This record gives sequence, structure tokens and C-alpha cells, in this order.
Amino acid sequence: IVPVYDFGEEEDQPYLVMRYMPGGSLAERLQQGLIDVQETAVIMQRIASALDAAHQQGIVHRDLKPGNILFDQYGDAYLADFGIVRISQSSAALTASGGLLGTPAYMSPEQVYGDKELDGRSDIYALGVIVFQMLTGTVPYQADTPAKVMMAHVIDPVPHVLEKRPDLPQECEGIIQKAMAKEREQRFATARDLSNALHQLTATHPAPDLPKQEVDYRTPFAIPGPTAANAATIDLAPGTATTLPAVSSNKWIWLLAGGLLVACIGIGFISLLTWQANRTEQATATAVALLAQQGTQTADASQVLATMAALETAVAQETTTAQETSTAQETAAAQETALALAAQATGTAVAKANIAATAAATRATATALAATETAVPTLTPTPVPAGSIAPLYGPVTGELPHELDNLIESAYAGLNTRDFMVQAIVGNPFTTQVGRWDVGITFRQTQSNEEMRLVIRADGVWNLNNRSAAGDNFIQDGNLSAFLDLTETGQNELLLIAQEEIRYFFLNNNFIAQLDLSSRTNTGDVSLSTGYYTVDEQENAITTYQDFTVWPLNPVAGPLSGELTHIDDGLVKAISSDVDQQNFIATVTFQNPYALTTGSWDYGFTFRRMDVGEQMWLIVSSSAAWNLVDRRAGEDIFLSDGTLSDLDTDAQGTNQIILIAL
Repeated sequence: IVPVYDFGEEEDQPYLVMRYMPGGSLAERLQQGLIDVQETAVIMQRIASALDAAHQQGIVHRDLKPGNILFDQYGDAYLADFGIVRISQSSAALTASGGLLGTPAYMSPEQVYGDKELDGRSDIYALGVIVFQMLTGTVPYQADTPAKVMMAHVIDPVPHVLEKRPDLPQECEGIIQKAMAKEREQRFATARDLSNALHQLTATHPAPDLPKQEVDYRTPFAIPGPTAANAATIDLAPGTATTLPAVSSNKWIWLLAGGLLVACIGIGFISLLTWQANRTEQATATAVALLAQQGTQTADASQVLATMAALETAVAQETTTAQETSTAQETAAAQETALALAAQATGTAVAKANIAATAAATRATATALAATETAVPTLTPTPVPAGSIAPLYGPVTGELPHELDNLIESAYAGLNTRDFMVQAIVGNPFTTQVGRWDVGITFRQTQSNEEMRLVIRADGVWNLNNRSAAGDNFIQDGNLSAFLDLTETGQNELLLIAQEEIRYFFLNNNFIAQLDLSSRTNTGDVSLSTGYYTVDEQENAITTYQDFTVWPLNPVAGPLSGELTHIDDGLVKAISSDVDQQNFIATVTFQNPYALTTGSWDYGFTFRRMDVGEQMWLIVSSSAAWNLVDRRAGEDIFLSDGTLSDLDTDAQGTNQIILIAL
């Protein structure tokens, strides 16, 4: 393992001091031609020893590839880049606990699944890929997108090395097949076992003379410029190139789709909203993607949390300008990293493994679409069109004084509405050392004790209660402790969307649950309240609130139906809503163009579009992955991504996508 001598920070940039490796990398050696079995065995002996030592310490490399195998001045191989956080002027890559990490050409099937319980056998798989590449000059799986490469690791059989190199000893076939077995239990137990198998092979077979072979391993991706987000690059299989489809010139908000034929059923922009100036200045561009099968029952909060876990994380940034200069090659090789997905919702489970396969594929799809964007040295916030729909009420700032009168303290909006969105920022009245407090939203209220109540408590419990004269009827509850600010001067932002199909509850920009409002569908008043429980009030205490606002949910576009026919013309297929909005809720039901056995597909939204190169994308892939991309002139900033647990991938299957952009 490459020794680390020191570490520190200079001008806010962390650094590591490591041993100088003048012999270059294995990736550079592979550019010069094939490597014979004997030399492969020697290199693997050193790497296997290093890898086993790491595995014995509970460390899994997760990003083994030729670029991470370095040579000293004597030609001895060393292993580098053990989950290193690298931050530089051009990019940053963060290895995150529970994240999806790897380079597509070398990722094990379980890495593609997004399995959090990776062990050393995942590295054994990558070693098998590297040995295959050393002996044949090519990686086992190649495709025009990283998504297809990753799918191949999961689905396609292991290629026969003897078909690439018939002159190799027959035993090579068994070694590769065992190292790259789809099931980790069938692989070599340790890296040394793989190394020993190669050495046994060299003891009985002399090395053949190999001609030099020129192999182009230039990465097709340029290194991006500096951004505010944590960035990561993802490489295609060697020698793969991508092209950028042009975007046809409809305006503002678009629907984007791929595939031979995608049917769009019921496209509708449910609501377009406006923030006051003070809210706009402090708000960040946040888009929430929820996907559920048409007809699916109300989702369990924990399942949806797993889907939405990465909502607020700065995720992988990928730019894809192809460059063929040696400088770009060297820089790109040094910056090959894996995708880092940091889960914001601690303790939530990953989505189902069978659906989560190729979870990072959408990043790759978006990368391919942006392949010829020109990188820029600095970035400024993308301007977005302003919304124009006025709120029904607010924004209002005020106080809810605690009174020990056995009554709920409320600030009423004075409305009679059923479908709405309500938001408020509520200050903590006192610390949990003093006592417990509660706050909530009462809505669809026709008279006292005839209402829906959404309540959060300082002990982390939330509940939905259809209150009537007969008493409480608790419909849903859960725990949101992970997202609750309980500090003395803390504030918590509540956001409720109440509509027939869109019934979502957020706390501090975190998705909490899809609500069941079917037991009370009448219109009524909306209020912000505290003191739902008599024990939750303290004499002389005050619950403050800011920006208590209620917006209407009236459609301004749609529903529309139609088809997006795929024509091989390099253009993104789209239908425009012809509305100019910054903040909105949009919904669409897509019908899948074909089965996964035919190929992959994607669809989604383009929004806040100022120009061809100034827009945001929400992309849903047939791999069950989704991506939120801030596409700018010359730069793609990957803001959020995740895995969908209920994607219908059947041929002619339908999926409803709801986008909430605030």
C-alpha cells in the first residue's frame, strides 16, 4: 500500500503527503500493450498481499482499477486510493458511508445493487476484471454508456478470456470465471487465493512472446471546473465516447423522454407558486422527485424515506467534454472516482436490491446527454423565471402565546379550501429540558373538533389525526427525530401539500410521509397551532412563527396526453407546457416504451429553462435510479440522486412522476 507520511490543510484545501511513485500506473502500462501471465502474477502477488492486509482491518477498497495500482522506481506495484477524499480546483470526490461507490468498468454486481454490506469479495471481483484486462487488453464489458456497463456486470455472463486470447493457458478461464462470479460466495475467498492460482499457472506454462498492441484508453470525460457541490466523475469503459443530443426549441418547462415511443398520459402542472422576496433570497433550488406505480396504495413512511434519503445532499457532478490531449488524459486518470451518495436520513434502509440494480445508471445517462458541454472555470447561480401565482394567505409572522386554558392556541388563515399548500417556520418555545412542546397544522376544519390535525412533538413523534366530536381518530404516525431541530433557539419548517393525489408532509426540507387524507375530503379553514396536548404548554412561553403562508393548488396547464416518438436525430424529445414558472408542482404518467430486455429507457422533466444550456433536469431511468441535474453553460451540477423502490419496468407499464420544485 502506498505509504502516507503526513496530512494537513492549506488554504482550506486538505492534502496528503504520500510516497512518490515515479513508475506510473498500471493504466499507463496497459496503454503500451498486453501483459503476459508471468508479469500479471507478479503484480497480483503484491496487490493481493496489500488487499488482504486491508481486508483484515475491515477495509474494503471499493474502487480497484488500473489507475489505482502504482509502481515505484523499481517496478514494484503498490495499491493506492483507499476511499480517499480528494478536493481540488477541478473536482472533489467524497467516499461516503453507505454510499454507492465504484467505477463502472470494475464494479461488482453488489456494488451496482448499492449493497451497503460490501466485503472484500467485491474487491476480488474487481481484481478479476483487472486480470482480464491485463491479459486481453480490454475490460470484460464495454458499452456506450456507464449504465449499460453496470447492467452487464449484473446480467451478462462473464466473457470467456480464451475467446479474446486463444493462446492463453486453459486454466486462465477458470481463474477469471471464479474471480468474477456473479455471486460473491462463489469467488476466491481472499486476494491471495487468486494470486496463488496465477502463480500455480505460471509454474507449468512458460510465457508466450506477445506483440506490442496500441490500445486507446483515453477517458472521454474532461475534468470539470470548480463548483459549490461535492463532485465526482464516472468513467465509461475504455475507448467509449459520448455525444450530446441537441434540444429542440420549445420554451420554459419541458418533459424529456427517451425510448422508441413513450406515451404521456395526463401531464398536468398542478400548482405554480410564488415566494416573497425574503424567502426567494434564502431558498435554494430544491426539487423533489417521488415516483409511485399507478394505483399503488399509500406508501409506508419508512419506504418513502429510503427513496428520498439523499434529497439534500450534494451528490455527483459530472461533465463530459471529450479531450484528447495528454494533459487531459493524465488529469482524468488521476480523477477517476466513484459515485458518492450520502444518505441524509440516517437509519433508513436502502431500496429493494432487485430494483436498485444499476442505481447509478441515470447519472451516466445524463452524462452521456451532456457529453460535449464546454467546461467553464467559475460558476454563478443560474437565473430562473419568477412565479406569478399569489398565495391565498400570508406570508404572516406572529406569536402563539401559551395559555394554560386547555385550549389549542391557533393562528387561522380564514379560508375555506380543500386543496392547498401550507408552509411555516416555527421557533422552539423552550428546550426539551424545560418540557415537551408541540406544533402542527389544522386543516379542512368546519367547526371546532371537526378537522384534520397534523402534529409534530418535541419527542420526535408525529401523527395525523382526523379529529371529530366523537374523539381522536389517529390515521398515521411516525418518528422524525432525525430531522427535528431541538436547540434552544432552533426553528423547524413545516410544509404540507394537501391535494387528492399529492398528499405530502415535509419537515426542514426532508420528506417525511405521504398522507392518507381520504377520511376527510371537505373544504375548511387552515390554521397553525400549538398546545394540541395540555402537557405541551408552559406558562408565559411563546411559540413564534414566520412566513405562515397558504397557496392554492389550481392547475394552470394540462392535463395533456400524447406521445414522444424517438427518432435517431440526436434531439431530446419533449413537449412544452408553455408556462413560465420558478416554483411549481407538476405530475405526469408515463407509459414505458418497451421491456428492459429490449433496452434501457428514461424520462422526466426539464424545468426552469432559460436556454438550451440553462435548465434543470429531473431524470428517471429504467434502472430505478433518479437524478436532479442543474445544467448550465458548459457545466452539469448533479444536485441529488437516489433509487426508486416501486418503479414499474414492465413493457407498457406505467409510472407516475410528481415533481415539487420550490
